[in-house]
Amino acid sequence: MENSELQKNDVDKLDNYNALKKLMTSDIDKQIIFDLQKEITDRANALIDSLGIPVIRGCTEVITNGFIIGVSSIEDVKHLISERSICVYFVEKVLEGDYIGDISQFIGKEKIIEIYIRLGETNTWIKYRPMMLIHFFLELNFKNSDEDEDDYEDEDEDSDYEEEVIDYDGLNTLATIVAKSKGFNFLKNKDQRSDFAKDVLKKIDAEFSNYDLVYIVATAETFYDLGVLPTTVKKLHLEGEKTQDIAKSLGHTKARIEKALLCDVSDKIKKYIEE
Repeated sequence: MENSELQKNDVDKLDNYNALKKLMTSDIDKQIIFDLQKEITDRANALIDSLGIPVIRGCTEVITNGFIIGVSSIEDVKHLISERSICVYFVEKVLEGDYIGDISQFIGKEKIIEIYIRLGETNTWIKYRPMMLIHFFLELNFKNSDEDEDDYEDEDEDSDYEEEVIDYDGLNTLATIVAKSKGFNFLKNKDQRSDFAKDVLKKIDAEFSNYDLVYIVATAETFYDLGVLPTTVKKLHLEGEKTQDIAKSLGHTKARIEKALLCDVSDKIKKYIEE
C-alpha cells in the first residue's frame, strides 16, 4: 500500500506493524494521520459510552495501584464489565519540547490514550491502549528529547513485532468450572476464592500462571454473579421455592436473590455456563 492509498476508511487495516512502519515516513500527508487518529479515538469513545458505566476523564496519572491486565480489545473482555465497574480515561498530549525538530503541527494533539476499566468492585483493572498513530509517527521520525543520542538506535525495519497471545477462551472455560463448583457461593472474599480456584484447577490438572489465576478468579466472580446465580435462582423459583428459602440454601441475602431473578444472562456468558 502506497502512502496515497492510506485513507480514513483504512482504520481496520492498521494492525500490521511492519507494513504500517513503512507507511509512516516523514513525507506522508499529516492530515491523513489526523483523520485516521480521530476515527480510532471516536471508536474507542463510542465503545466506552456503550458500556454504561461511570467514566472519569481528564486523569493525569496512569493507574498503577492494583492488578492490571493489558488487552488488545475491550470486546474480548466486555462480558466481565458490570454495573459496578468504573472507567478511568488517561490522555497525554504532545507538548513543545517532547521531540527534537519541527513538530508544530502536532502540538496539543493526543499522543497517548490509556483506558482502564475496573472489574466490578475488585482491585483488578483492564488496560486498553488504542492505536495512537500520532505517537507512532513521532517516535519513528523524530528523536525523543529525553533520549541519549549515544543510546539511540533505529529498529531493524524487518524485525518482527510479537505480542503475547492470551487464550481468553481457555481461561474463561476454567473460570466457568470454578464458578460452577460446589461451595463457590459460600466464599466471602478474594483470598478464599483464589485458594478455592487453585484447588479446583489442580484437581483437573489445569496449567495456569499467577496472572492466569487472577484473571480466572475475577472472571469466575463475574460469571457467578451474572450467569450461574441467576440461572440457578430462576430454576429453583420455577420449581416453586420461595426467595427466602433460596437465599438460605445458597448463603445469600434475600435482596441478592431478588436481584438475580431480574438479571438477564448475556449470550456470551450463557455460552460458557451452558457448556
